[in-house]
Amino acid sequence: MKRYSTVSDSTVKVSDDEISAYYNKHQNDYKVAQSSRKIEYIAYDVLPSKEDYEALLKDAQRVTDEFKTKTTAAEDSSYMAQESEGGQISVSSYNKKNMIIADSTVFNAPKGTVYGPYTEGTFLKIYKLTDIKSIADSAKVRHILIGLQSQRTQTQRTPEAAKRIADSLLTLIKTKQVKFDTLVKTMSDDMGSLDKGGDYGWFDENKGFVEPFKNAGLQGTVGNITVVPTQFGFHIIEVLAVSKTRHNSYTVAQITKLISPSGETTQEYYKAASDFAGKNQTGDAFNKSVDAEKLNKRIAENIKEGDKSLPGLEGAKDLVRWVYKAKKGEVSPVFEFKDRFIVAQLVSIKDKGIAALEDVKDDVTIKAIRDKKAEAFISEFNTKAGASKSLDDIASKMGLTVEKADNLTFSAYNVAAIGREDALIGTATAMKTGATSKAIKGDNGVFVVNVASVTEAVLPQDFKGKQMEMERMNSGRVDYELFDAIKEKANIEDHRGKFDF
Repeated sequence: MKRYSTVSDSTVKVSDDEISAYYNKHQNDYKVAQSSRKIEYIAYDVLPSKEDYEALLKDAQRVTDEFKTKTTAAEDSSYMAQESEGGQISVSSYNKKNMIIADSTVFNAPKGTVYGPYTEGTFLKIYKLTDIKSIADSAKVRHILIGLQSQRTQTQRTPEAAKRIADSLLTLIKTKQVKFDTLVKTMSDDMGSLDKGGDYGWFDENKGFVEPFKNAGLQGTVGNITVVPTQFGFHIIEVLAVSKTRHNSYTVAQITKLISPSGETTQEYYKAASDFAGKNQTGDAFNKSVDAEKLNKRIAENIKEGDKSLPGLEGAKDLVRWVYKAKKGEVSPVFEFKDRFIVAQLVSIKDKGIAALEDVKDDVTIKAIRDKKAEAFISEFNTKAGASKSLDDIASKMGLTVEKADNLTFSAYNVAAIGREDALIGTATAMKTGATSKAIKGDNGVFVVNVASVTEAVLPQDFKGKQMEMERMNSGRVDYELFDAIKEKANIEDHRGKFDF
């Protein structure tokens, strides 16, 4: 094979007529199944200024001081809901190994100590040590779950109804009217533990159980039987055993403040984006300003009319609408996203059908150059090799090397040391042993192939198994390919992206 890569594309000249001729001959290669657009855009990412950060830090210090004055769990929860990002109430338990507060004094501090504010990533964090408890290193319990979603009857229960049932069963157990094991089998909605008597074995605080369930064991004493509420319903839990070794568990509440830009800072970024859009109303001006100001130009391609988001741009429906109204080269107004402003230019339009030559000219030119190389290479093979059928002789005259491909099958995707080369595979598998082909144009170069040997396939005695295998392979494709075929035949145009739903 003489590879196309041995001759630089820059040394092969193709005329506009040759490019048009290739395009006209291969138009179906450039058939567009669905309209799409390509844009280039400048993103003004809105970031907090130094002044914004200092103001937020000052406010976080106020929150820290006020957090210290709250003395009850209810006051803590109310204050977290008031001050934390999104009204989140965050209270979790930690030990010495996984403590979230980066201050070793926390292990000797009294309850109520407040730490922070700390800068952690894009947040300011304030922590409060709300409780310290001595808990067992591990425990073993058994339980009966009265679920809000009954797995036995497939019905919903209100929390009140589930609690009434759990309280009644607790009374029956404590008065020894019914055995715990019996109620596990007849009443528990935790199907995963029925055959274990409601027992999941020993666990520690790192086990993936919900906190109230774990606490009932780790903070309990052997023989305790209590009703414990969780998000799943109400558990009747009996503590079967606890470890002799114990450690402290530290309950920590936290308030999170997002480090975000102020309204003034956001307005400054908007003004910068607006000025850029106002000064650059054409594609040429857009590109010149990008180069002059050394801005980072980004690309979004293959945009469909119904797209609601683009890579890195959530909620892009308004931008997509503009894209499908704009003309090639047009520059957009400023579009606002969650944390950035966008100015875009429409650089490519691909409508359904055969793509216009100007939109695919680069690819067509490359293919036309390849074809021109192929013509020259075939002529060279014919001139230098003449009627020779010996690959060694042809290779010597062409200054090439004979390459081998073993175990080549018609279903192969690649040829060793070459890659994808359908023409070579098709040619070889159609030839007889000892035959040598003429010079043939391939994807990677022009080749001459000789078949050294042929191993015939062993046909099965019964094709039924193969038939069933092929039916299984293809049955999954039927529905969606049939749907696509009907859709294409119906020639339906989808413009739902123009509407608000």
